[in-house]
Amino acid sequence: MRKPIYKRWWFWTLAVILIIIIAVASSGNKTDTSPGDNQTPKTAEKNQQDNAVTPGDDARNEDASPKIEFRNVVAKTSYGITTVIGEAVNNDDKAHSFTIKVSFYGKDKKLLGTAAGAVNDLNGGEMKIFTAVGSEDYSKADSYRVQVDTIVASRKNVEIPIEFTNITVKSEFGTTTVEGEAKNNDDKGHSFTLVIGFYDKDKKLLGIAVGAVNDIAEGETKTFTAMSPEDYSKVDSYIVQVDTLVE
Repeated sequence: MRKPIYKRWWFWTLAVILIIIIAVASSGNKTDTSPGDNQTPKTAEKNQQDNAVTPGDDARNEDASPKIEFRNVVAKTSYGITTVIGEAVNNDDKAHSFTIKVSFYGKDKKLLGTAAGAVNDLNGGEMKIFTAVGSEDYSKADSYRVQVDTIVASRKNVEIPIEFTNITVKSEFGTTTVEGEAKNNDDKGHSFTLVIGFYDKDKKLLGIAVGAVNDIAEGETKTFTAMSPEDYSKVDSYIVQVDTLVE
C-alpha cells in the first residue's frame, strides 16, 4: 500500500522549494535595509556547527563565486525524485540571494541531469541549509557538483527577527514532527518558511524537516509545526532556521 502523497518527503520538499524560488525572484526588487543581529540557530545540544563534516570529492565546492561555499551535502532519491540537501556558507560581508544548480555525472563524466534550488537572504558570515530537487532518479550517478547558478540580489545583512523556543521533537511510525514556538520580535507582521536540520554526533547532516508560519503579528508568538517523513529520533543535535521570509 503506497503512502499518501502528503507523507512522502519529496512532497514537502517540493512545496517549500516553490515558495523559496518565488521569494528569491521577488527579492531582487528590495532596497537595502540596515543590518541587524544575525540569527542564532537553536540546537538540541550545541548552538554551532563549527565541526560540520565537509563533502568529499563527489560534492566538492567548484563554485565560480568564492563568496558561497557548499558543505555537508547529502543526495537522496525516492519515487523517482532526487533531493539534495546541504549547508551553504556565505563568506562575504553582505547578504546574498541566489539559485543553486546541482549537476550529476556518470563514470565517463557525461552530464546526466540537474537539480535546482534557491537560498534567500543568506547573511554574510552565516550558514543556511539548502534544498535542491531533480525530477529524475540520479541515485546511480558517479559524482555531482553543487554551484551557485545565479546571484539574484545582494544587499546589507538582513535582520532575522524570528526567535524559536520551547522545541520538541517526536518520531512515530517513521515520521518526525518538530513543534515549538516562534516569536516575532519585529515591529511588523511576517510570514515565513522554516527548516530544521538533523545532525549525527559527527555533525553530518542527516536530513531535514520543513514547515511554515503565516501572518505572525508584531510581538506575537505562534506555535509552529514542521514535518519529515523519516525517523530522526536518534539524532545527536538539530538546528531550527528561518528558511525564507516570504513577507
